[in-house]
Amino acid sequence: MAKLPDELKFIKPFLVRSLEMETAMPLVSYYTHLYAVQLAMEYHKQNSKNQTVRQYVITLLNETEQKKAQLGEVQNPKDQFESFCTALFVKADTEDRKEGSTKLTAQTFLVTSYFIEAMRVFEELPPDWEEKRVYCKWKANDINKALKAGLVPQRGGPGEAQAENEQGEVQPEQGDKSLEKEYDDLSLPSPPTGFQSKGSTPSADFYPPPPPAQTRQPPPSPPSDFYPPPPAQTRLPPPSQPSGYDLPPPQPYTTPQPQNNPPPPSKPATIPSGVPKGQREIRAAIEKAKKEAQYAIQELEYKNVAPAIKNLQNALNILNEFQ
Repeated sequence: MAKLPDELKFIKPFLVRSLEMETAMPLVSYYTHLYAVQLAMEYHKQNSKNQTVRQYVITLLNETEQKKAQLGEVQNPKDQFESFCTALFVKADTEDRKEGSTKLTAQTFLVTSYFIEAMRVFEELPPDWEEKRVYCKWKANDINKALKAGLVPQRGGPGEAQAENEQGEVQPEQGDKSLEKEYDDLSLPSPPTGFQSKGSTPSADFYPPPPPAQTRQPPPSPPSDFYPPPPAQTRLPPPSQPSGYDLPPPQPYTTPQPQNNPPPPSKPATIPSGVPKGQREIRAAIEKAKKEAQYAIQELEYKNVAPAIKNLQNALNILNEFQ
């Protein structure tokens, strides 16, 4: 790939994140790359005479088309991307609150903030996600400063560990810029346990709830004069959002029938094909409703009341269909 122009250095974190997820999560890689392209195109619109930027953006667009072709058609890309960000945030936050933060924890918070920001490729961030993005940037900077000073990083948010010390309103966007430079080229930790990539079945520990349906914004089209005239081929079309597959539903479980002799603890098993279709649907619905309820509890842990209510309503709606 061509060298990144100095004028576009601000998109480097997203290009690095995209490369990190290219194999493990192609969908996340594609849309993070697409967000970087959007940022570059916005810059080019305001600096259209810069030929270096122009040529680099053309290169990015070509790479975007290649990634799109490799990804294939998917369904609900926004839901899957949001689920990945949720899992990554929970991983970092849990490690910070229960195990204590390390340099790797700070890195995870920082890259999580980049992935959350990249969700803008679909639409503007809702308030709860913007709050998480700001928190992740502040947390990464706070951990890094504590470690450099030889201190134990404070767990949780500002003032949680020592409520008597009022810290005032934090300014996460004005943190230590050296932190971003330090972590720009570091590898992202492995995807959170329980989050599965394309083609695998989610574990019982993590099955993300679908967010409220919202209108998606298609990726921006390049200016009509953006590409140089091709020799004999049609102009490369602008990137568009793919559509096509869902995360596979969690496999329902059943317990084997009791035997005469006390059996050893039975393992969950998938519902056999002989079970009537109606029963399979009911059991699958119950599992899905349980997941929604679990996510409601998770949201309440972060004092996100509105999303928790939404999850509970989803659970009730699922169960009401079988009354």
